[in-house]
Amino acid sequence: MADNQRPAKLLEKAFVDKTVLILAGGPSLDEVLPWLRLHRNEVVVFAVSRISRQLLQANIEPDFVFSVDPTELSFDISKEMLEFSSKPIFVYSYHTVPTLVNQWHGLGFYLGPRLPWPSPLNVANIGSAGPTVTNTALSVAYHFGFKRMVLAGVDLCFTREGFTHATGSDEQMAGPRFNLTSLQVETNAGFMAPTSCDFAQAILSLSFQAKQLSEMGCRIFNISAGSAKVDNIEYLPISEIEFGDGAINVAKIVAERISDAAEQSKYHKQILDELGRAQFQIKGIARLAENARRVNDEMYSADGVIENYKDKKRLDQIEKKFKREHRHFSKLVKSFGIRSFIKLTKAFTDEEWSAEEAKQLGNVFYDAYREGATKLMCLLDGAVERVQARQQEYADAPNFGLVIEQYRKDRSFGRVRLWKAIAELPADVQVQFADFEKHFVEIVHDKNTRHFAKAKSQGNLSSLKQRAGLLFKHKKIEELSDLLISLNKHQDQQAVEPYRQLITGYSAELQQKPAQALDAYRQIVDGGGVLVEQALIRIADIGIDSDDAHTANLALQCLSQLNPFYLPLYAEMQRLHGDVMVAIDAYNNYIGQFPQDTLVQIKLANLYTEQGIYDAAIMMLDYILAQKPDLEVAVTMKAALVSAGF
Repeated sequence: MADNQRPAKLLEKAFVDKTVLILAGGPSLDEVLPWLRLHRNEVVVFAVSRISRQLLQANIEPDFVFSVDPTELSFDISKEMLEFSSKPIFVYSYHTVPTLVNQWHGLGFYLGPRLPWPSPLNVANIGSAGPTVTNTALSVAYHFGFKRMVLAGVDLCFTREGFTHATGSDEQMAGPRFNLTSLQVETNAGFMAPTSCDFAQAILSLSFQAKQLSEMGCRIFNISAGSAKVDNIEYLPISEIEFGDGAINVAKIVAERISDAAEQSKYHKQILDELGRAQFQIKGIARLAENARRVNDEMYSADGVIENYKDKKRLDQIEKKFKREHRHFSKLVKSFGIRSFIKLTKAFTDEEWSAEEAKQLGNVFYDAYREGATKLMCLLDGAVERVQARQQEYADAPNFGLVIEQYRKDRSFGRVRLWKAIAELPADVQVQFADFEKHFVEIVHDKNTRHFAKAKSQGNLSSLKQRAGLLFKHKKIEELSDLLISLNKHQDQQAVEPYRQLITGYSAELQQKPAQALDAYRQIVDGGGVLVEQALIRIADIGIDSDDAHTANLALQCLSQLNPFYLPLYAEMQRLHGDVMVAIDAYNNYIGQFPQDTLVQIKLANLYTEQGIYDAAIMMLDYILAQKPDLEVAVTMKAALVSAGF
């Protein structure tokens, strides 16, 4: 609230019939940056905040930078925007993560309502259209008057190598993504590319928005052949797009629409008055909830029976006050106590509530009101302190102690840069501000963020194994080839080497090249490690398919030593090739480790019977029947042996 002074509505129709280039973070961003460096002065540029790092590396600043997400992860991927000069203009949703908004040192315009309750300060404004920041940028472009929107980096699909974002992003630095689904979309170039569920939904919402904008006279282009094909958006290479607007002085256009800095003190006074009104309302709600809780307790006897129906009338009067005197704020309090209010839900039955149940539910209800009021009051108190600190930034004799404490609470260390124009600062304040600025630089330059850790987890090698197996199962030769190429971009080439051999083997099998596949799998076995089991399975399968008993037997023997799960398979292979005693030993070894596996026990009993070892067969069947006396197959087998005189 402290920083939501300028509504984006101030720039309504400021760029009538102009063209805007909207930059997002997809891989195709790499294609447009070299062109943009040469033509920067010829086009108005919107950029989503997450690509600030790449723009800085390319020595490009946008005219407007956008952010809408409220999470700390959004700060992790967007914090480099704080290193732009003061020339770019920040357009942000009212719920954008505060650490971006309160450390921005240039002009800013907010989207949506200023306050979460009805207020004269909630002036008409442009909404924060979603679900993505790209949707927001498109909506704002329309409201600002632009008639042609050119998209770059709005791919909504992955490259064939599994990259989701442009060079320099956390996602690109973390390496190719392996936890892909089977979803694919057609690209502007006509080939199919992998995508994700959230990207697929974003395609639908973008198409719907593009249709609406087209009906209102706008044209939308995407400059990338590798981007997802989206209905109502035309594909056109950027070299073929005629911007034709000439140099546009964005700063001058914007300056004509905004008031001077003197409005700051007036706004801060207004927002403090409004916050005071909200505090008064919330305190009133808290008092009513406290009174209602006490009345609800006193209304019932020790036996849980209503003793005084006058108390019931008092509760009804309190409810009316909630609805009449505190109507808007009562709803807000409920939203903050929602988890407690959910406890009131109860399965519908025809039975009437007992008095004790009614008392308990009443207590939960009013406790939820108190909880919501307490949470909201904490936020309101914090907002008041923040606005008071902002007032000190414009005071003739600032209270630096208050300012410093607020910057520390908000982790808005970068805000000290606003004081650089002040020639004389107390020595102790200069020291503290220098320390804050140092801390700010460390935070902005820190690449080991939670978001980067999350991006790396999507390139987890266990996901690579699963994806390769899925593609092999569905005989996707081309996708396996793309996956193999993607490994060249992985940071740890030594770790991915066995995966490279596994994928090579899978591809060779699908292309009917068993010798080449065996060579790849044997390299995995020779090297040891995590994929030996998968390699041995494929070697055994190739041996069986090619009637190579020696290869199949050797692979199954190794598998059974790695994992007892394979002992029954090894035993069956030995039985088929006449090595009965080895088969019996393998079955017994397995049963010793998994004594509850009745199916394998039946197979061993059958083998004993086939070989005329009837005493062992009967002992095995007795063991089975001791566990499962009614198992029909075991009963039948034993009866047959007994009737035969064994």
